[in-house]
Amino acid sequence: MLINLEQAEIRETSENNLMNKLMREKTREGVKNLDSDQKVSLAVDSNVTSISEAAKNHNVSRATAQKYSQLKGMSEEEKSLVEQKLSTTRSVAIDKLMLTLGLISLDDLRNQDALQLSVIAANLSKVASNMNPVERTHSAVQVVVYGPRQKEVDEYKIIEVTR
Repeated sequence: MLINLEQAEIRETSENNLMNKLMREKTREGVKNLDSDQKVSLAVDSNVTSISEAAKNHNVSRATAQKYSQLKGMSEEEKSLVEQKLSTTRSVAIDKLMLTLGLISLDDLRNQDALQLSVIAANLSKVASNMNPVERTHSAVQVVVYGPRQKEVDEYKIIEVTR
């Protein structure tokens, strides 16, 4: 595809140009020092929405939003506030979810074919697994150490030596 100089300049200066997006993200100044309320708000927002969306909404880098989403660099009081707000949000979501699940009757399920039932079961399984809050204190990295098997005494050949 051939383009003229005018079209090239339009593309080069476009907001949708990937290089311009990357440079904007890289040079984003953002807020240097967040106060306690801003940290709590950012942490809650980054847990409820996506990290990128929270970073954009709060005018901070994605790294900063990621840090506060994991409650790093926060006092115990701030962490407690974040957990309290997230707990409230989870409670409302669970209430709405239970109301929605209550509207699904057995007759509705009986009228579905096998494919639809498997989709419903898979979605309910996802809901059930997402209901458990993620434990923040454990690392997602798992280290497995392998060692040689030690022999037992009865596995050795016994040789009697006489003089």
